[in-house]
Parts: sequence; structure tokens; C-alpha cells
Amino acid sequence: MGDIKSFLHQYCQKNKKEPSFEIRPTGPKHRQRFLCEVRVAEFDYVGVGNSTNKKDAQANAARDFVSYLVRKALVNPTDVPADLGLTGGSEPSNG
Repeated sequence: MGDIKSFLHQYCQKNKKEPSFEIRPTGPKHRQRFLCEVRVAEFDYVGVGNSTNKKDAQANAARDFVSYLVRKALVNPTDVPADLGLTGGSEPSNG
């Protein structure tokens, strides 16, 4: 299984850009959650993800940003490995 964060880093490296991940804790201390925002220079979009741990919050934010790149036709959906959990909006769902 691949890593969506690595895919985002590869895309940025090819285009001479650097993603910036910002993580901050949210919620009460006894039920801690983390909010992650990812920004890439020259893009107005901010990818957002949250989870109970930092690694998953970063992966969710990267997935959100890659979804944006696919929606804007900057990345071909077939270039994103299927095992990264990114599903296209134009495909019908079975469920």
C-alpha cells in the first residue's frame, strides 16, 4: 500500500514546490484530536484533515489536497494509485 503523503511530496517535487503541513491539537484533553492543514505555494487551496493521531491527520490533509488537484485537472485520476483510498467523484459507488 502506498502513502498519499508521499504521492503529494512527489507531485510537489516534480513541480518544484514544497508542501507545508501545520498540525495543532483540538478538543478536550481526555479526547485529543489533531487538525492538520497542508498548503502548497501558488495554490489558494488548503487541504484539511483531522484524526486522533498526527500521522492520520496528515494523511487526511494530503488526501484532501490531492483530491483538489484531481478536481482541477492538475493530476490525472489514473496517476493516483488506487490503493491510496482516493475515489473519483464521477465513478458510481457500490453501497
